[in-house]
Amino acid sequence: LDIYNPDMELLIRQFNFNLGAGDHTLIMGPSGLGKSSLLRTLAGLWPFAEGHINIPSGKDDMLYMPQSAYASKGTLQDQLHVTLNNTHETYIYNLFQQLNLLHILNRIDAFDKVYDFADFLSPGEKQRMAFASLFAKLELFNRSPKLLIFDEATSAIDEHLEGQMMTKLIQLVNDRQTTILTV
Repeated sequence: LDIYNPDMELLIRQFNFNLGAGDHTLIMGPSGLGKSSLLRTLAGLWPFAEGHINIPSGKDDMLYMPQSAYASKGTLQDQLHVTLNNTHETYIYNLFQQLNLLHILNRIDAFDKVYDFADFLSPGEKQRMAFASLFAKLELFNRSPKLLIFDEATSAIDEHLEGQMMTKLIQLVNDRQTTILTV
């Protein structure tokens, strides 16, 4: 696999690797090396590449989480990308407590009221909300992608909380043979 920048300058030459089901891999290196471009290529989001990518489970069974997590105008349910009911309120409260997001619940009146979350969430809060969404899907709805790609998805989160989040994630996906690829 050869990966280029938008000006078609070569970033990564003849990249070849295999990940098995359940593997957890961290890619490290200096800025500008092409790590994010590699992950975007694997996720089908970067068109500047030549070669073959084989993802056995298919791209429909993959989750890509970027460094800049997205928030929008909508309800808390919209931000978490799940449909919540009254039985989930205790779970969400406990999850938000674990992710240091309880103050968000104090700012909103109800899970189904519309707010402009993009305006009042910091980058770190957006990243933690993205993980809250992932955890809710894994724990409440038993949905588990076969491939998780994290492109500096915890860069605005302190190391202690990041460690707790990644430990929780690995515990949740360990028996599901989910492959994790992280920059």
